[in-house]
Amino acid sequence: MQKPRRLVGVAVAAALLATTFGLAAPAAGQTTGGTAATAASYPFPLPDFSHPDSPHAPQFRKHQLPPMLVVSGRFDDLTNLSESGTEDKFFPIFTFGNVSDYYLQNGLGVLVPVPETYGQRDNGVVMVELGKSAGWFTQDVGVRRRTMLDLADPFVDFARFDTNNNGRIENSELVVVTLVTSPDPTYSCGQTAAVGPGRALDGKTIAFTTADGGSLTNNLTFAHEVAHQTFDLADHYGFGVGSWDLAGPTCAGPNNPIWQAPNAWHRMHIGDDKPTVITKDRYVTLLPTDMSPYGSYLLYDPDRGTDDYFMIEARRPVAGTYDQNVPDDGLMVWRVDERNVRSGLEHVRGVEMIRPDGMRTPGCIDQDVDGRTDEDPVNGRDDDGDGRTDEDNGPDRDGDGRTDEDPVNKMDDDGDGAVDEDPQQEDRACYGGSDTDAWNAFDARTPQREMTAAWADGTPAKVAVRAIGHTFAVPARAMVRAFVDVRGPGILVDAGRTEWRFAAPDADGRQHHHLLVRGDEHR
Repeated sequence: MQKPRRLVGVAVAAALLATTFGLAAPAAGQTTGGTAATAASYPFPLPDFSHPDSPHAPQFRKHQLPPMLVVSGRFDDLTNLSESGTEDKFFPIFTFGNVSDYYLQNGLGVLVPVPETYGQRDNGVVMVELGKSAGWFTQDVGVRRRTMLDLADPFVDFARFDTNNNGRIENSELVVVTLVTSPDPTYSCGQTAAVGPGRALDGKTIAFTTADGGSLTNNLTFAHEVAHQTFDLADHYGFGVGSWDLAGPTCAGPNNPIWQAPNAWHRMHIGDDKPTVITKDRYVTLLPTDMSPYGSYLLYDPDRGTDDYFMIEARRPVAGTYDQNVPDDGLMVWRVDERNVRSGLEHVRGVEMIRPDGMRTPGCIDQDVDGRTDEDPVNGRDDDGDGRTDEDNGPDRDGDGRTDEDPVNKMDDDGDGAVDEDPQQEDRACYGGSDTDAWNAFDARTPQREMTAAWADGTPAKVAVRAIGHTFAVPARAMVRAFVDVRGPGILVDAGRTEWRFAAPDADGRQHHHLLVRGDEHR
């Protein structure tokens, strides 16, 4: 006697969901996708897509972070940061806007200051005097780093950080920032590189890199550079990830306090996020990074393996949060090819944003993402015949008439006596993001509601994200609602089933009508 009542209850609940979230319900007699998918095709237990036992690089996994030392250089002829001003850029946790709090709030770990005896003891900051600024910046960066560490040595017991007792201090044992007073507004970016050769410090060989920047370098850039040390972070700005990730472009001019959180893929590998792996067709509700609990979702095809998958997350700019400068609001879709997350090629992208319009975002040097660089140099002509001019020109920093010939690899590739002076990617020339990157039902410029992209190699994915819209939650439009369609029999992309197709949303982002058509093949 209870069965009809339960069926009525389910029907009423489905209708309420459709009304509340602006999503059409299946026609009478149609299955709801969750029960139609072949559960046996997904393994149990599900794979751990962060694969900490086989990381992409030795430190590219969640782990306890080493302590951090900040060596800050001052010049006789410039207005310098004070010790407290330097400290404020990096410490303490629970204070918004510094490096260690960024790490904590985004689940990357806890960065604590090293013990030291300079000035305010044990705050992790050692100030060193560098004399006149004129000659300093003509020196090799490795030499400059070595000088600053030699000057800091009396205040720091470096030997205590050799935790594995191998006679070397490495990135896994100590995080070091080398900061100097910016001589002008252009000295406001950052880089990570090795320390030059020199004497042992407290009996230990220096084998770590340092995060280098100026007093006008924003704190997000220092967070990015520190991640190269702590996590072996690979730069992804050449992949066109824009201002949606810690591995994206961060330099934004002198002391410009921009913030963007790590994306779902980095949160999974080096942070606390454990995405929900979708194994059946279902609705999902996603909260942005500024709301709790944030969570991402992952779609894959077991027959394809675990190297190819999509991740989805909700993002929005909110002042006073570490996503305050992301350029759009809505659902972000990331296509992942684990084989190529460190490809070093801008057109072979291991982590790629899937935009609503289907366009690939430009690389830093390979702006048209065709696998070639420098084929359209700055000459006012469309040399490669793609309708654009001057879009593929790398920086010739050593003035030898060649570009990109000496990339960042700690070697003198072109034999001119300098190292890494002509990198293939220039952060400030990279795609910074757009206000049409996200899938957003409220934005008339992005009316698309179905993400059906192929895998990175062009093979049909047979998984999809559909009916992307917003809930009517408080705060309004904060949560994103979508229907996720996995491989196997279902109601949206799968063969021999009725498919939903959606009319354009109203101004409020809701769907009020739906069409039903017969599906003949996977798309």
